[in-house]
Amino acid sequence: MVGRLPAPGHPHFGAQRDPRQRRRLAPPRVTLAGLLDHVDAIRRHGYGSVDEEFEPGLVGVSAPVYGFRGDIIAAINVSAPKQRLGAHLDGAAKFTRSIADQMSTALGAP
Repeated sequence: MVGRLPAPGHPHFGAQRDPRQRRRLAPPRVTLAGLLDHVDAIRRHGYGSVDEEFEPGLVGVSAPVYGFRGDIIAAINVSAPKQRLGAHLDGAAKFTRSIADQMSTALGAP
């Protein structure tokens, strides 16, 4: 996955799906207001997290890495089964953001 999109090599990348299964495979409906609230929270915290959004039992966090021009050039992502990481998701998110911030500084981010 890249962000929230299937990347090359992912089982759903370019896959033709049976239209009868579309409802089952489609993500939950998102409103514009809900999406903007979610993006605002990610910006405030400096990281994003998912809790079983892509796959039952899977949680994860990610944080952006900035380049010397101030644009996002990469992201650090940590994901694991919820039974192992779920109770530690906040700590993992803060640690992931810390590492991403260190990388950004090393790359000359403003």
